[in-house]
Amino acid sequence: MSSGSIPSANRSRRPSWSDAKKVWDAGDEEDTYSDSHTQILKKLDTYYRKVKRQILAFQSLTTGLFPNHLEPDKKVGHVVENVFCAIAVWSLRQCYCKIDNDQGRAHELGQAAVKCMRGILNCWMRQAKKVEVFKSEQSPKDALHSRFNVFDGSEVEGADEVGQLQICAISIFLITLVQMITSNLQIIFSMDEVNFVQQLVFAIERAYRTPDYGIWARGSKYNTNSCELHASSIGMAKAALEAMNGFNLYGDKGANWSVVYVDVDAHNRNRTTFDMLLPRESASKNSDAALLLTVSWPTFAIHDSTLVQNTIRKCIRKLRGTHGFKRFLRDGQYTDLESKDQRFYDPTEMKKFDKNECEWPVFFALMIIDGIFKNNQAQVDEYLAVLNPLLRRTTEVPGRTSSFAAIYSETNSPRSRSSTKGQQDLYSSQDTSMIIYFISYIMVLENFSPLANIRNLSSSRPLTPSLTKGSTVRREMMVHYYYVDHSKQQSSAQSESSDRGTNHQLPFACSSEILHGNFFLFGQAIWIICQLLVDKVLTISDLDPIRRYLSPSERPKPNSRYSSIQDSLRYQYTPNIPKRISNASFDAIEGKKQQRVVVPANVTFSDLIIQVVAISETVRLQQVLATYGIQTQTPKQVEPLLIWPPAELVKAYANLGVNKKLGFSGRPDRPIGVLGTCKVYRICSKTVLCYPLTFETNDFYMSSDMALLLDNIRTDFEFITKCWRLKGRPIYLVMLRERHLRGPQKSDLLELLTQIRQGKISSNIYVRLERLQTAISSACVEHLDFLNYSLCTTLEWQSVAVHEHKNTTEVGRYKSLTDVSKMPIVVEDIDYNNHEFKNRHDEELREFIGNTDTSLGSLRKHALATYELYKRGGLDWMIRDNYRVRNHLEHLIKEAATWQHWAVIRFVSSLLHKIVDSLAPSVTQLLVRGKTVTLGIFGHEEAVIDRPMRPNEIFKILYSENIFGHSIFHAVLLQEILIDVALFMSTFPQLFNGILKLRLGWVLQAMKLSLEHLKGDVEDVVTLNTLSPNEIKQLLYFVLTTDLQQAPIQAADIDQR
Repeated sequence: MSSGSIPSANRSRRPSWSDAKKVWDAGDEEDTYSDSHTQILKKLDTYYRKVKRQILAFQSLTTGLFPNHLEPDKKVGHVVENVFCAIAVWSLRQCYCKIDNDQGRAHELGQAAVKCMRGILNCWMRQAKKVEVFKSEQSPKDALHSRFNVFDGSEVEGADEVGQLQICAISIFLITLVQMITSNLQIIFSMDEVNFVQQLVFAIERAYRTPDYGIWARGSKYNTNSCELHASSIGMAKAALEAMNGFNLYGDKGANWSVVYVDVDAHNRNRTTFDMLLPRESASKNSDAALLLTVSWPTFAIHDSTLVQNTIRKCIRKLRGTHGFKRFLRDGQYTDLESKDQRFYDPTEMKKFDKNECEWPVFFALMIIDGIFKNNQAQVDEYLAVLNPLLRRTTEVPGRTSSFAAIYSETNSPRSRSSTKGQQDLYSSQDTSMIIYFISYIMVLENFSPLANIRNLSSSRPLTPSLTKGSTVRREMMVHYYYVDHSKQQSSAQSESSDRGTNHQLPFACSSEILHGNFFLFGQAIWIICQLLVDKVLTISDLDPIRRYLSPSERPKPNSRYSSIQDSLRYQYTPNIPKRISNASFDAIEGKKQQRVVVPANVTFSDLIIQVVAISETVRLQQVLATYGIQTQTPKQVEPLLIWPPAELVKAYANLGVNKKLGFSGRPDRPIGVLGTCKVYRICSKTVLCYPLTFETNDFYMSSDMALLLDNIRTDFEFITKCWRLKGRPIYLVMLRERHLRGPQKSDLLELLTQIRQGKISSNIYVRLERLQTAISSACVEHLDFLNYSLCTTLEWQSVAVHEHKNTTEVGRYKSLTDVSKMPIVVEDIDYNNHEFKNRHDEELREFIGNTDTSLGSLRKHALATYELYKRGGLDWMIRDNYRVRNHLEHLIKEAATWQHWAVIRFVSSLLHKIVDSLAPSVTQLLVRGKTVTLGIFGHEEAVIDRPMRPNEIFKILYSENIFGHSIFHAVLLQEILIDVALFMSTFPQLFNGILKLRLGWVLQAMKLSLEHLKGDVEDVVTLNTLSPNEIKQLLYFVLTTDLQQAPIQAADIDQR
């Protein structure tokens, strides 16, 4: 007999209320679940109808896009707004996924979100040609559009007149793509789409030096159609790179070739640039509400709590008003002072927008979401209290024709019931319990069996009465903005005299589109997400499946085959607690076995250990170093492991994302940075390591300076210790060549190698000298699975062992390494305007080049003779069969590097138009610190750099007539100065206090005068051209730090110059 039935002995008497209560109490535990389940279903049913009516009712049937409510013809959709609409629909789908009997709504909502995301993807794929150009050029005219026709996905007419370059739009799309795929939605269907997403990653990797129009598509706050670097765009790009790194676009069903790869050095540059910009938004914007979307949901681009708090507090202090947040100060858009017929502003009219900016309530909703993620209930209550009065509440009669589809009728939500007097209420949970309790009594009277069926009925279908025609419902609409209504002001004088602190006294009016029944979809989507979180129907883990709100080291990484970007946090177990941890901290974790403790990087329990592997170029060099106690390996001894130059790794990555149908080439020809060379690569069943660009002989000539090379190695160690964010230890290959032991810096090299052997470079840099076979077991391994078998059989790789064989002729002429360590110091300059080869015939020049060796005494003559041929025929002019001017200049650089003849090295490098790979990041580093840079020669026209530039743009400036045409040496000297100034800016920023414009041509002139002041001896022929790069660096530091006490005659001479 079941527990819910009535005993047969008691059937003769009439059952009482107590009998019914016993039957009901028998299932009291089930009823508690039933009531809770019913309430959840009722809430979800309300939100489902709200999403259908307020979001999905506007979705295009063809493309899945949502229109922008401000567009006159409702045909234009914005990418950012569409992504947030998709997130709102997907968020409700996440709620339904936790319910077994969801009546198909989870699938319906999920596919609606997929349709929107694929609509954006398809619109962008039509512009594949733009992506191919933009990933290399980063030009605004080649940018992907951020506005499309919602009916056919075509480009909007006049799109070139509106700022289309929005790095943030691509970044938010990629982050949302990862979130949705992680929640088991299939969005990417083919390898063509996988390759396209990989190209999007290429496009945003250079966000740190790509000025864009920002999330508001306005560019600078002056609205003059000019781009600038935005912290919000860079931060979102950084977050997108973290999310996409090693992610499989096919989800759990994906293969190795559907994985996305990210340049870890590009991510690091975006991170450092973002950190330097915060809490400022850009050069023209002191703060911006877009930063709320960057440091908090949905991107969570930074996890430095201090920096996050400072950024949010600055936004509140500068931008918060009584009706919402201003987007940025002096934002004139949508104000009644803005000319509706004028697309761009005149810089002189910006003052009139001061204290008259529109205020956007949607940012109050974002602050509520931020408070929920931070578990800050006080913040949530505060912004709920100020936001509720700002919502636009209207009454609608279902069945009556309105601006919305009639099929989406409103149900009575708890919020609308509480705000409407006399409106018929839904049954509350207590009412439902009493009804079921009363029905149970009736069933007992009629000798019915147990109440399980009634409980199942109450849990499977909420008791919601249907609305009859003519009944009214309430809807809450997020207002687009509130603007200052000057028509209601008593006097303009009072307005001008009021300061920003009394802005609440100004008469604000609601944006007019709300009055016409149009939804602000961006704000409405965020408000729905906010309501789901506040009602605790949606959890933060549902809204953020990839756990962006956690620090990178805390996030789940389902696939360990590919490298993942971690954080600057270190983990340690309690048995190894160091003494510097306080007793209180120790007591809190004492007794918890294997308890993990997380601390910031500056107070880490264990510091990063860099594994250093020393590779000797030849066996002879290995034997010489062994006599000093330095154990090295040759490329032959590490086989089957391969050591590649950086250029070979670039060649491998050139096959990533290639798609002939879409016209895509692979990864742009960008050098692999230090962090990228510290990983171990699995390529075509081979294990490959790559040495850093610091040791690349084919790079710019600065690596030929041994003193500077040693300084760069120490800088690399410090950089890796500070910026390594990958799982596993880095492996740093030190490529030792025989020329490194020549010259006066031999003892310095041996000292550095001894420090490496001892395991400590400085107080906070720890290294470990190991054999490569041992170090690889704890290294960070990257699998380049996009290189399939067919590619592996066609590509030819060139390892260091081949290069070693080619260089044996160069080093073989030296009988002993100790003999060449006493080379003379060359101070011979080159005067290319007056020399003995100026008027010689071509055949005489060719005969001299062919019959004269390139010894130390003849290097200068060879350079001048080749220069004459260069002037007459260019770099491709033939000297003899298959030997051109270019070939001989390259040969002269190697010979001059051997003898450290810096005048010849600089002269020939400039003729070959050499350029440093890191010039563009150096320019960006100066710009983000508020400096303007000029390139030129003292006394001649200068080129002003006030925005990040691409390497080819800097190249055109350096080798233009204004620089290269006036001085061949200045084209390369300016590059050295630019690199050194950027380095000093990051290490000694106090040297540049008070300097707004860095005129590098003038800096070179100051260095020239300082050198003349220092050398004293008038017969000394030392010039800037003859100094080594390290000496140039030291002289620059001297000029920046020393206040020369000049004699009156010297001061007068400087003034005349």
